[in-house]
Amino acid sequence: MSSISRPPLVVAVDLDEVLGLFVEILARFHNEVYGGSLTADDFHSYDFVHVWGGTREEANAKVLAFFKSSHFQEELPPIRDAFPVLKALKDEGVDFHVVTSRQFCIQRETEEWVQKHYPGIFTGLHYGNHYSATGPQRSKGEMCEAIKAQLLVDDSLRYAHQVAQDAGIPVLLFGDYAWNQADPSLPPSSLPPSITRVTRWEDVRVHIEALLASHRQQHRGRGGGGSQTFKRKPPNVRKLCCQDTINKYERSSEQQAVSMDEACSLFRQGVTSVFKQWMVLHLAVTNNWGGGDSYRKATLLLEETLRLFVPPPLARTAHRPKQLPTPEELEEKLGDYMEEQFGTLVEDGSLEEVSAWVCNLWEECKEGRREGVTKVCAQEAAVLRLQQRWSEVSREASRMEEDVRKSQEGEEELRDEEEEGGGIGGQARGEEDVRGMEAEGGGEDAGSMENGAGDAHAGGTEVEEEEEEGWTAVKPKKKAPNPRQRRREPGLFG
Repeated sequence: MSSISRPPLVVAVDLDEVLGLFVEILARFHNEVYGGSLTADDFHSYDFVHVWGGTREEANAKVLAFFKSSHFQEELPPIRDAFPVLKALKDEGVDFHVVTSRQFCIQRETEEWVQKHYPGIFTGLHYGNHYSATGPQRSKGEMCEAIKAQLLVDDSLRYAHQVAQDAGIPVLLFGDYAWNQADPSLPPSSLPPSITRVTRWEDVRVHIEALLASHRQQHRGRGGGGSQTFKRKPPNVRKLCCQDTINKYERSSEQQAVSMDEACSLFRQGVTSVFKQWMVLHLAVTNNWGGGDSYRKATLLLEETLRLFVPPPLARTAHRPKQLPTPEELEEKLGDYMEEQFGTLVEDGSLEEVSAWVCNLWEECKEGRREGVTKVCAQEAAVLRLQQRWSEVSREASRMEEDVRKSQEGEEELRDEEEEGGGIGGQARGEEDVRGMEAEGGGEDAGSMENGAGDAHAGGTEVEEEEEEGWTAVKPKKKAPNPRQRRREPGLFG
């Protein structure tokens, strides 16, 4: 008796600037060979002829020279955190493929590099052969369609638009690079809902985990499926709005799908702004109340909240939710998450306020109204400035407390030393000082004592003088400061 296995989630991943640094090493090579002081920030376009000038043939010749250099063959480093994230997702069943625009002429070097830095991760490597004078070329969309990819991770804004629009495949636009901020060949508008900007591999992990959970739920009953925790809770992608909107979505005309995307995008924008302004969450992240991965935990909280209402931007089909959360239910979920993940019991009333904002925003967005989102985004800049000022004041207060603490410690040390001076040794020194003061004014012959006593103390602090009854008086010459009572020098922090 055979069982039907669940089809894997296929994710296409670009190579250069997503898996490994390319432009930074290329700039270093160009400066050494051709002169100049280029950095990665100077590459506002991945069409290098627009960066260093000259003809396209000259630009291609420079790139080919780079391919033959030790810079390319030995120095390309992998992107930080990419391998552990890919390995964890691979273990969960994600099927990864490399989809690159690289040419066939460096196929061997490419495969060796991938095997060295990402062993056992990728099922296949697919080459577009772009900017090559020989051989067939394939677009990123064609390669993604060939492997039935359900998601592309790429750093190119142009490729992201091509794949999202032409192939209908959602894209994670990776990295905060100069060349993926704007493209003159594209309209200067915000990203469509099918393209989501991410800056770190931890962000990629969050989105792929959400898509994987949706994928598992969609194929439940066709190949197993284990229990889920709140952290990995499968997103109910159709948690959209009221029953009427769900029915319209099920009829799924092209125009209605676009309207749903707009509502989801608008709602995501508003809720993201609300979470940025939530002071408790801001403090939890900046102070690492949740440990070293506090930022990731905050991102997960945002994504879990969004999925209670709307589908993630990477999926558009799943089972219908029974009902949307009420403000009270959302408040309870947020409070539980803050306590479990950040060890923070929120009792300042902000949970109620944040929950009400989120629920009200969805009610407006599903009707196509923008007033709430516009309002919350307008006050975001002022709140962020306030948070920044609060952080500065907190740091300054911490420094002042440290200065006061060190000053108090110094005063305590001085008091301890003064108290130590009142012991046996201090009493003896005090008696000598008294005798010296009584003998003061003993005459000029005090320095010519018998048996050379004056010579023995020449240059010292005391001069002895013999009295009539055989006693010796001590006259202080000049009292030196006690080194143990000198002012304490300030430490490293004042």
